[in-house]
Amino acid sequence: THFEGEGMQLVKAAKEQILNNNWVAVFPLIMLYQNLNKIKCSLISEDQLDFEAAPLAPISNLISVITTCVKETLDQFKCFVEDDAVKTSNVASDGTVHQLTSNVMSICGQLLAYEETVGTLLKGVQHQGTRKLPQSNIHRQMATYINGILKALEKNLESKSKVYDNKCLSALFLMNNYNYIRNNLKESEILTLLQDNHHDGVDLDARYIDWIHKQMEVYRLWYQPMVDVMADSNTGTVFRESDKLKDSQKDAIKTKFKVFNTTLEEQLRIQQKWAIPDPQFREWVREGNIEAIIFRYEDMCKRYEKVNFSSNNKKYIIYSTEDVEKTLTMFFDQKF
Repeated sequence: THFEGEGMQLVKAAKEQILNNNWVAVFPLIMLYQNLNKIKCSLISEDQLDFEAAPLAPISNLISVITTCVKETLDQFKCFVEDDAVKTSNVASDGTVHQLTSNVMSICGQLLAYEETVGTLLKGVQHQGTRKLPQSNIHRQMATYINGILKALEKNLESKSKVYDNKCLSALFLMNNYNYIRNNLKESEILTLLQDNHHDGVDLDARYIDWIHKQMEVYRLWYQPMVDVMADSNTGTVFRESDKLKDSQKDAIKTKFKVFNTTLEEQLRIQQKWAIPDPQFREWVREGNIEAIIFRYEDMCKRYEKVNFSSNNKKYIIYSTEDVEKTLTMFFDQKF
């Protein structure tokens, strides 16, 4: 019929878009599926037709085609998220949230808006009049599917992170993406859905927090050279202003400040080009850097600023604690 033909053309057009990885093309099919079922149920109710009656055949056929197409698309999307043919060539140089992550979370949120329909389609069944899957079954189908998508995304991001030569930037990339996923889960109803329908003892929010903290430990390796030289153990002695230092002792103190200054300047140059798009998360990372460095640096300056380790100490103690803190707040901001 003309009605069925138009529906088939819509399915064909959607399939072509999906072949080009335009996954949102599945949503018009989901909406069409919903509308067709409403029409079918209305005809059954008004005309006293049997569910398998001949007049309903065109609608039933179209519903069947859409069911198959949507189910296949959802399966293909999961495979795409895990494999992503360009997974090693499309990461941003600044370590920001990957486009795949934002796309996946957006699609998952939209799928949840059609939970009853999508859950039914994932089960691979069609509505039979007013008979529907139990709500608990629908929740379980959706939770299982989205959980699988998240695991595929996590695997993909791990692969993408290995593209970066800088381990700290690789960690920052993962932190950005995990933080984005975590925030998105909390802002939507996805987190509740997954927590309520998976009984493996895993607190999903806590899992992402743990992953972020583990990557933070890797990211913090950037300032380890500074922390090492600021430690007392490098000289082994607390000097007084009146002490006459050996050349080796003077050199050790000079080295402390040289390493500190060089590392700070180099990291400012590098990390100004890195990105943390979430303002709160950016501030948290900056504060962690400041907390790890400022008090140690202040202590080092107090220990040596009055010690005669050079004819001009200011040649080495070139930054005040305020200067250092200001420098650290310039990380992840290209406008400076």
